[in-house]
Amino acid sequence: MLSGRSIAQLDTMLGGISIAMAGSHGGEIRRRDMVATIVRRPEALSIVGADLADAFRDRKGVIVEVKTLGVAIHYRLDPSAETEICAVVARLGEQHGLEIQTGKMMVELRTTGHNKGTALAAMMQDPPFAGHMPIFLGDDVTDEDGFAACATLGGAGILVGPERPSAARYRLDDVADVHEWLSAL
Repeated sequence: MLSGRSIAQLDTMLGGISIAMAGSHGGEIRRRDMVATIVRRPEALSIVGADLADAFRDRKGVIVEVKTLGVAIHYRLDPSAETEICAVVARLGEQHGLEIQTGKMMVELRTTGHNKGTALAAMMQDPPFAGHMPIFLGDDVTDEDGFAACATLGGAGILVGPERPSAARYRLDDVADVHEWLSAL
């Protein structure tokens, strides 16, 4: 599993099952019950998290989510906030040397040098994945690095959701189609 969420968050969401996974957009990788944090959390993320919380404290429908190696700001409940949020995030990202990751109705400031593609490439070097073809499913622009890495590694990315420009080779309409496809394997 590859996710923008931390491994700790994923463990909570999945009920503690122990599987190989990468969290924090590839900043954390778990192999065989051992978590390796690829990068350390810079103090800048605490500063940015506080700045974003202060800037949007009174903006209903805007949610600031502090992550292990990033701070995301979600505006799904207030799409009109997008321009203002993106301007604040761009300023803070440049000021603190953080990467900007856009996604569905969110933007995140995070540590640099890793992504879902670098995580996939690292995981594919280890048993039981080494020598096999990767398949990566995703529904967001945050998954594009993973789709590109799949293609480079001889595998295939599968975009879930509406058609859009993507490095994914295949597409499924929705989660129900994913379940049907998995059942047919």
